[in-house]
Amino acid sequence: MPTQFGNQYPNQMWNPYQMSMFQQPKKCTFKQFMDCKPPEYSGSPDPTVTINWLREMERVFEACQCEPELRVIFASRLLKNRAMVWWDSVISSIPKEQVSLITWEQFYSKVCEQYCTVYDIGRLKKEFMEMKMTEQMTIDEVIEQYMDYVLLVSYASVDMGRFPLLCRVECK
Repeated sequence: MPTQFGNQYPNQMWNPYQMSMFQQPKKCTFKQFMDCKPPEYSGSPDPTVTINWLREMERVFEACQCEPELRVIFASRLLKNRAMVWWDSVISSIPKEQVSLITWEQFYSKVCEQYCTVYDIGRLKKEFMEMKMTEQMTIDEVIEQYMDYVLLVSYASVDMGRFPLLCRVECK
């Protein structure tokens, strides 16, 4: 028969088959992370590809309840080809004990700095400002295009001068 905890928790019953209410929740494993099927990233001259990859990574982190200290470790394992070479060169000059302290926000900012140039972001903003409906477009297509631009422009507004800042800043 289950017994009660001490006087501190008189209404709580202890069951040896359930996780203790004092035990820390299990960390997200790489297998759990990969079970969410996160996309790989090889680097791209198109900033929309980069921004969409970063957004998808955030969705995966949320789905698998990935702890902040594991995000850069897991996401960097999905970098392939030139993106992997670039990231390896970034961290090669950083002591190993400091590499593990890189936050998701810092990683996000560095990826944006590398793959979302000021020119490309300016081009995206200009395309957004000059967006027009053509005769072949439906209202739904215009709304979809508008929402894509709103998301991309807001995610891609980058302060290129400061490493630790988030790439996402308020769109003006």
